[in-house]
Amino acid sequence: AGGRRGEVYVGIDVFGRGCFGGGGYNSDKALQVISRQRLSAALFAPGWVFETQDKAHFFQNQDKFWTLLSPYCPLSAPLPLPIVSSFGRGCGNVVAIDGKVVFEGAWTNLSAQDLQPSFNGKPTDFDPQRAINVNGVTVNISSAFNNGASLKLQGRFRKGGSTKLAVVRLFKVDVSLGDPLLVAYTFSEDKGSGVRHYLQLKTPKKTVVLLDPNAAHAAAQTSSELLPGYSLPRSHEVPLPSWCTHHLLAPLPEPHGRELHRLFTGGGEQAGAWRTSYFLVQCEALSDAWVEEVSIALCPDASGNHKPLFGLDIGELKILDPRCVSSEIRTSTITNVHCCDVQYQRCHQHPRCPNDTVSLTLRWLAIDNATDPVEHCNVYSSCILGKPGDSPSSWQSDYVYLGRAHTSCFRVIGLDLLDKDSNFSFEFRVQPVTVARRKPSVEDSPCLVVEVTP
Repeated sequence: AGGRRGEVYVGIDVFGRGCFGGGGYNSDKALQVISRQRLSAALFAPGWVFETQDKAHFFQNQDKFWTLLSPYCPLSAPLPLPIVSSFGRGCGNVVAIDGKVVFEGAWTNLSAQDLQPSFNGKPTDFDPQRAINVNGVTVNISSAFNNGASLKLQGRFRKGGSTKLAVVRLFKVDVSLGDPLLVAYTFSEDKGSGVRHYLQLKTPKKTVVLLDPNAAHAAAQTSSELLPGYSLPRSHEVPLPSWCTHHLLAPLPEPHGRELHRLFTGGGEQAGAWRTSYFLVQCEALSDAWVEEVSIALCPDASGNHKPLFGLDIGELKILDPRCVSSEIRTSTITNVHCCDVQYQRCHQHPRCPNDTVSLTLRWLAIDNATDPVEHCNVYSSCILGKPGDSPSSWQSDYVYLGRAHTSCFRVIGLDLLDKDSNFSFEFRVQPVTVARRKPSVEDSPCLVVEVTP
């Protein structure tokens, strides 16, 4: 094949039928030989993991399978802006929006997959002389800030070890530091664990920018001068010794952090154990540099009170062009919400259904702006007893999350008609969520009221 060796594909049957190495968890043996010959590989039936292994431990088995293959698989191309991930895998046991759980139960929606870490083979190294080591990096589908998962880091302390940073590599990127970067870092940490963590931006020259979400002096020392065109100040750079090649930045103080959180959550406050720190990264000394890797760096804090084990959940990471939150940018909108294909199901026709139900299809038009287009829509419903707007005789329930749509339509199935003898309506809200995860509040989202026919 000469110079076209990479265009020759060698098949690997994961079920091991006539395959070198026997397939299964030994599929890497065949891939290693193929890689040595500088040929390409075609992997057949990776569903072997689900079909033959313990389904109760599917994610652990899936990660094991691909981790064995990863040394021989090229990394995907570096990521440009925007870089946004809540680490969702398109399935889970909960759905959360801005830290609030809106649905509990098993679900699957492959359109809801998030960007996954680039370094899934060996994201961290082990150093027996270091005071802190990360021995587990897993996707947790039972805890989420947005979508249905978070990235869980687990590790342990070693007394008397060195204070060298432990690094968990996340994303291979290609982002210039010549222009400001808006970074949002959402996490939940074990209280009193004794671990300090940073979001780390690494350049090809090994210069590192550390974003410290716990910098206590940020509010007092951050400049109030706004960067022209961005309506935000730059993050304060914490002084470090002259020999240090790192740059340590503090998060934006209030009111800027609160205003950014309002833009991204539609007015919501910081929820539960989740915290979000916002940074506007602009280092004049690095104006000609590029970020090639994003990672989490950890080290013991100065308290000396360290638990043997620690845990850290990363809920969401966003690296954005700050102009996406500029007041000059028109927000993406949803218009012309309407419904069709309305169907009623009477309970006497189906004994297993305790109530009459209604099903319908919602449709709408999305008007995007090129800077921050709509990625998906959250759909909510509310019940109205009495004639809509006929206050105070009417009563309206809280909004209930129905699901998310990645197209301009959503099928609502089996809404209970709880009061068949009263005037009854459903109010539907379609909440647009942009690529940068900006959204209006549910109450400010486009609305459609559907009156129920008894």
